[in-house]
Amino acid sequence: MTSPILFTSTSTKSNNYICQAINSYGKTSSQLFLQIQVPARILLTTSNRTVKINEQLNISCLAEGDNQLELFIKHSLLKKLNTIEYQFKNQKQLSIIIDHIKMSDSGLYECYAKNNYSFDRSIFEIIVQKSKVFGFSFFV
Repeated sequence: MTSPILFTSTSTKSNNYICQAINSYGKTSSQLFLQIQVPARILLTTSNRTVKINEQLNISCLAEGDNQLELFIKHSLLKKLNTIEYQFKNQKQLSIIIDHIKMSDSGLYECYAKNNYSFDRSIFEIIVQKSKVFGFSFFV
């Protein structure tokens, strides 16, 4: 004869669970603690982009992970810029605004997320082009 096994949670907001085995001869149970670890993972990032000099550029990166999730956007010449950070539960979003992009802002950018379990990264390229100025020549 087989016994059905019930797996029930003692609380929907807790990580404590009770595993019960019940049949016509009796029942037994055992309590366990379950901890789910969410590794660092990039969910969404800016894609490769070409922009014109002096335009505004928004760069963003969205990652998830628990246990002290850190999120960075790296570039070899990246200075302190207008950085906006938003966090909700185990997700973090980082945005950088470059108001007047320069030729030196061209290059590879890296979105880098890490926590105590793992790390993840995504690389994208920004190409800055000179604006074309259409000039007219007048002869007097």
